[in-house]
Amino acid sequence: MYSLKHSLEKKRNINTQIIGMILTSCLLLLITIFLLAFDLLKLVTLERMQMREGLPFFEIWKNPPDPIYTKVYVFNYTNVDRFLSGEDSKLEFEEIGPVVYYKYPHQRNITFNENSTLSYTTTYDIVFPEDKNIPGILNKTVIVPNVLVLTLASLVHEKINSIFTRAAVNMIISKESIFINASVYDFLWNMQSPTVELLKPFIPSSLFPRTNAGLLYSYFYPEQLDFNVNIGTKHGAENFFKVNTLNNDPFIIGYKDYEYESCPQYGIVGATETTGIQPNITKDSIIKPYSFMLPRAFDTFLAKQYQRGILDIYEFQFHDQNYRRLNSSQRHCLGKTGSVYLPDGLIDSSKIVYGVPFALSPPHFLGFTGPWEEYLGEFAPDPEKHISSMVLEAVTGFQLKVEASLQLNLILPEYRLNPRINQLGGKILPLAWMNYKYEFDSNLTIMTFIHFAVCLPTIQIALIGVLIAALVYKLYNLYKLIKMKGVHEIKFGDSSLEDNNIQDEEKEIL
Repeated sequence: MYSLKHSLEKKRNINTQIIGMILTSCLLLLITIFLLAFDLLKLVTLERMQMREGLPFFEIWKNPPDPIYTKVYVFNYTNVDRFLSGEDSKLEFEEIGPVVYYKYPHQRNITFNENSTLSYTTTYDIVFPEDKNIPGILNKTVIVPNVLVLTLASLVHEKINSIFTRAAVNMIISKESIFINASVYDFLWNMQSPTVELLKPFIPSSLFPRTNAGLLYSYFYPEQLDFNVNIGTKHGAENFFKVNTLNNDPFIIGYKDYEYESCPQYGIVGATETTGIQPNITKDSIIKPYSFMLPRAFDTFLAKQYQRGILDIYEFQFHDQNYRRLNSSQRHCLGKTGSVYLPDGLIDSSKIVYGVPFALSPPHFLGFTGPWEEYLGEFAPDPEKHISSMVLEAVTGFQLKVEASLQLNLILPEYRLNPRINQLGGKILPLAWMNYKYEFDSNLTIMTFIHFAVCLPTIQIALIGVLIAALVYKLYNLYKLIKMKGVHEIKFGDSSLEDNNIQDEEKEIL
């Protein structure tokens, strides 16, 4: 009796194991087929391009964990009196700084549109880290051009035709110093003047909408930055996060429809919003970054390609052709501040700072020579220190490091106002240069994701190998069980018991 019961239990166990083996083998086969049919890296990349809320890459974009590390170097003029009196033929200067700020970007009003685009508003929190700055740096006194008065003089010279208004303004500003002593803080954030406030009734607000010409105030606080960019698979990976509109316009802030029609260089369409970069970077990828203080999307070129561990790294640098007049259209659209035609090495940015006659250049005019050499002292351009670049990981497109260096210059027309101001007519006066940098290569979450994505093809191949081995092992065991079942049934069939007795025993067991 015991032997019969044992045989029946063994038979049932074998049947159960066979069914389990078949189900497990089918599952392993389905997973193997899936891994052979689909590219996991492509699936992860496509998922990233959807920008789904809650996933790591969306949350990192929405509130980046690391700030934009901003350094400002102010040009302090050291021989103003001797230059204005004619004793010195060149203005000398020294760098004061760096003044360090942390700039934390945040994305607000995020809207997913049906046409596979994403709309959002970028805002910034500005933090002055005491421990990263020279003690007392903001209170240090510097001698700098009187930006507000010189700007007002430029507007009057170029825009005001009324003889009465020109005479009134000229009389008042003739008493103002054209160079002033100011604290570093005021120069950066609070360049205002009681004289300018007094003259506001004489100047149309459309020409002079702001009476604070602080450098960082001008550039750090645009009215708003409302972007619409491509996401998803509809537009292709090469167009991921390419800009469609900025503040509902296809051109840079500060310009008008009619200006964009005649100057396509002002266009924003197709530029790369620098908080997101396309995946699958190659040496032929076109990267045209746009940031809030640039008057155009800047052209880049592949400067370096190298390995960092298992990562393929591409370094794109800003092309110096961004500052050159390559054709008459560029000369007209980007090479003119007010009535002043700019030499190579400068690009107009006055429209994005409400008419203040600023132009951008590489720091210390890196890579260029120009008329400033006749009246300014020696510059010290340094390619290592003053270059602008983007270091990208090839597979994910994540920015491991982005660094932009730009110099702000005051562009003055050939004044015909009063002798003191006329001394600076036609000159280009450097005010400060800034370095923006943010690095993600020290962020554990981002670097873990990048390495995981880069390793996915290898992981996928390894998984397929393991699954095939497991499937073969299961099939072999299945074969052995089926064979064992056959042997067991043969032995069980040779028993001397009658069929009806067997059935009685089965019933008894059951």
